[in-house]
Amino acid sequence: MRFSGQQRDAMSLGTPPARTTGTVSEFPLKIRDLVLWPLGRRRWFKVSGRSMEPVLSDGEFVLVNTSAFQEKRPAVGDVVVAEHPYRSDTVLIKRVTQIEGQRVELLGDSPSQSTDSRTLGRFSMQTLVGRVVGKIQ
Repeated sequence: MRFSGQQRDAMSLGTPPARTTGTVSEFPLKIRDLVLWPLGRRRWFKVSGRSMEPVLSDGEFVLVNTSAFQEKRPAVGDVVVAEHPYRSDTVLIKRVTQIEGQRVELLGDSPSQSTDSRTLGRFSMQTLVGRVVGKIQ
């Protein structure tokens, strides 16, 4: 998928997570997020696919803190955007389910609809674009 400006489609590929902890809706958009967005620390991504349902639906937009992992490591349960390991123009939105050293396991919330660590393997920390901090339906 191609991206333009601050918006980028996120491809949800085929396999999800064993369990779901927390939801993105627990993180309402804050004034701070809207102020930091033009400064390049927040980016909008469009959800494409059903791998994160019911938390995120196809066509919704998510706000991502792109500096989140410069400040601290991801935590199990975080919903993150990661670069696809084989498609440079594609990103994935998945949930962190396990962390081992510098690699994370990312799974979709809807297993039958998700391509994730079960087929792509663990993701390097360097492939994480940021943490999802809010959504717009």
